[in-house]
Amino acid sequence: MAVAAFVFLRTGAVVAPELDTFPAAVGCCLAGEFAFALRTGFCLLVVITRGVVELPDLAGFEKRKQHTAKIRILARSGFGLRTTYGLKLHRSYEEKLYISVKTIYMSMAPITVSVRVQLPPQQLWKLWNDPAQIVRWNAANDDWHTPEAANDLRVGGKLQTRMEARDGSFGFDFEAVYEVVDAPNRLVYRLGDGRSVELELHAEGHETVLMQRFEPENEFPVELQQQGWQAILDNFKRWAEAYTGATAVHFAQEIRMAPAALAELMLQELPYRYWTAVFDPTSHYVGDWKEGSTVDFLCTLPNGANRGTRARVVAFRPGQYIRLVHQGLIEGDTFINTGAEAEVWLGLNEIYSFSPREYGCLLTIDVDVPHQYADYLMTQWPLALARIRELAETQIP
Repeated sequence: MAVAAFVFLRTGAVVAPELDTFPAAVGCCLAGEFAFALRTGFCLLVVITRGVVELPDLAGFEKRKQHTAKIRILARSGFGLRTTYGLKLHRSYEEKLYISVKTIYMSMAPITVSVRVQLPPQQLWKLWNDPAQIVRWNAANDDWHTPEAANDLRVGGKLQTRMEARDGSFGFDFEAVYEVVDAPNRLVYRLGDGRSVELELHAEGHETVLMQRFEPENEFPVELQQQGWQAILDNFKRWAEAYTGATAVHFAQEIRMAPAALAELMLQELPYRYWTAVFDPTSHYVGDWKEGSTVDFLCTLPNGANRGTRARVVAFRPGQYIRLVHQGLIEGDTFINTGAEAEVWLGLNEIYSFSPREYGCLLTIDVDVPHQYADYLMTQWPLALARIRELAETQIP
């Protein structure tokens, strides 16, 4: 015997005209648990035949081979259960039918966001997939950041990131498995909940159109999801078009000190001289750390003159985030921003992020360095981080 029900959903409202053929408990369950906000109206036909759930193709929805919907069936004893469209059906010996749709993902129409970037696809592909770059651009605004990223760019490989609010109030892990890797044209990956995400790069003259298509989830309004994904894509555009071509390096260190205390300690004169001495024994800075101010990072030459770089403080959030952008060189009392030697420093980023952890703080440092200094700085920065940790943890009783 087959039992069928048409369930109409329009902006969260439920009308189930045929549910009188179901036990009363089923009607109550459907009416209560379908009441989450699905945006556009559609009709779902559920057919239960001897415990088997059949879902036909839904108009306006994309059928997937690996459907992620889960319908729990507490079926009568003796019903034969099987998987249909990837649904997970569970046997129970209750004397009633019960359908729970709290975890349904209905394969709603994908959302598309796009942006036009003044760079070729080959360069954008590298910036999009390099973990040292992902941690720079993967946020909708400066209230958020990505302190950790790993990317195994191959079919079957995983993309893994950690996104957090800078004030430590919220964070989540993001993981996906690649299904298509076609450099530098197209990426497709599958999220942990089964939803699909696709990225396409189309060259148009001297520009590239990035188009990202994703299947929405059912917890947040579609408009909010679209705005969030678009904001991240817009941030990528800003970052990519400002990219100088320098080597991007990313470092992280766990430190047993609260973020605010650590940030304050690092910028104090004597501690700063100690942890930056790995770069030069005379290392020091002149300036203040207010947003919009400039800071000169200097070392003292044998003749007593100072030499170094000047950077502008783009963002300073005490205990959360510091971003500097280098503007040129300092030679003695002279600021230089022209010429080959100075120009390699123009626009380079130096970013410090302080993320709360149970043990204290995860300090991440993201630095752009000229290619000719990359090997040296890749060696020295870990030594500097070790000194920062030493300073912090020797002060803890």
